[in-house]
Amino acid sequence: MQSQSRTDSKILTAEEASRYLRVHSQTVYRRLRAGKLPGAKIGDQWRIRKADLDDYLKGSMQESKFDDEPLSAADLRAIRRGLDDIRHGRVITLEEYRRKRKA
Repeated sequence: MQSQSRTDSKILTAEEASRYLRVHSQTVYRRLRAGKLPGAKIGDQWRIRKADLDDYLKGSMQESKFDDEPLSAADLRAIRRGLDDIRHGRVITLEEYRRKRKA
């Protein structure tokens, strides 16, 4: 039973992490979804290692230099074009794409 309680203290739910960090639970969920807070989604629930939170608080976890970079107008147009192609079934397999590039 002692090893079980030791394991429980190392893995936190998002709610437990929010209490540990003393922030609102929605803040934790937003940062988890954005990839700015370390965690893993198991089914429909998040799990966070306490050691990762401690590292995060120490600043040892590095965020990507692109995290805060806004999307350009060209990026947004390309994303919209790609989504429109998917919606209208204008997609090809990777193999088809490679064959066309070689030709």
